[in-house]
Amino acid sequence: MDYIARFTEMDFSTRQEIVDRFGPLAFPMYYGGRFLHVWSSNIRIQLPASIIGNLIILYTLAQFGLFIWGYFLRPSRLPVYCHAETGSWVLVTGASDGIGRGFADEFVARGFNVLLHGRNPEKLAKVKREINLRWPKRQVEFVVADASSGDHPEDAVIEKVKQLPGKLTVLVNNVGGITTKPIYVPLSETTSEAVETCINVNARFPIQLTRGLLPMLQDNTPSLIINCSSTAGVHGVPYIAAYAGTKGFLNSLSQSLHTELKRSSLKAEVEVISFVIGNVISANNKSDVPFVTMSSAECAKGCLARVGCGEVVTFAHWKHFLTVQGMFLLPEKYRRTVLLSETEQRVADEKKRL
Repeated sequence: MDYIARFTEMDFSTRQEIVDRFGPLAFPMYYGGRFLHVWSSNIRIQLPASIIGNLIILYTLAQFGLFIWGYFLRPSRLPVYCHAETGSWVLVTGASDGIGRGFADEFVARGFNVLLHGRNPEKLAKVKREINLRWPKRQVEFVVADASSGDHPEDAVIEKVKQLPGKLTVLVNNVGGITTKPIYVPLSETTSEAVETCINVNARFPIQLTRGLLPMLQDNTPSLIINCSSTAGVHGVPYIAAYAGTKGFLNSLSQSLHTELKRSSLKAEVEVISFVIGNVISANNKSDVPFVTMSSAECAKGCLARVGCGEVVTFAHWKHFLTVQGMFLLPEKYRRTVLLSETEQRVADEKKRL
């Protein structure tokens, strides 16, 4: 505090030297010192300042308590959706591997039957066999449809759902990603076909599938829709503009649909939740970022633990929550600099692998 006071009393040239030395840290020191000077010399300012300070402390403690409760103590609401006497089914898109496979394993372990979606019948058949070996009492089916196609691939999936020997109570819109190589490309250098494919996989297919299955989910309430978004859609990561845009789209879709279903005439028993997912090791992502990187199984388990948390857009894991919130504490200019630096490192790593 004495140092700040001395800083405010310095002449302009001396203060400028400290600004040059400490950069952005010098400014809060200067204005903090001026505030402390006014506060210490005026009793009428001390009381409201103390009240505001206490309110900030209480708010911070409340937020910390909600964080601990939401990510570590609160029980998941997922069992509510396993209620159909004829068998509760979950449709997991993009279930051949990665996060989708993690979701399939977690749902089966919790008593659900699973309909796997993918575009490779051999991979899907293998996943089905492996799940049946571990959980022989569960029913597992699969449906093949290429989400990157613009020729209504969702129709085949919807038709398969209608044939299930039970009720669909959960839809997991997991399919997504960047299917073209290289992954990191400026938008101006991205081909029209690559943009179309990205939009089809990450936006068009999920919304059309949700639209087609929504009447069934409303008939089979309580039911659940999970959309898998990404931190790229929150931050706006460079060099993957189309992908980042589609993931932001999923967050907006989830919020709009959640509000729409809140109309009393629709008997809103359909929970909609969008998970902002950070770095997860998969077949297409080998980047291992310290502290925040998770396995596909950890990601799926974290998502299901958050079901019923009361937030429409939330995070798959507390680590991803902290990293995103921490980034937003930075000024926009510095946040963009950090994003650009990290992404350019990934661009360089990708070039080495190709």
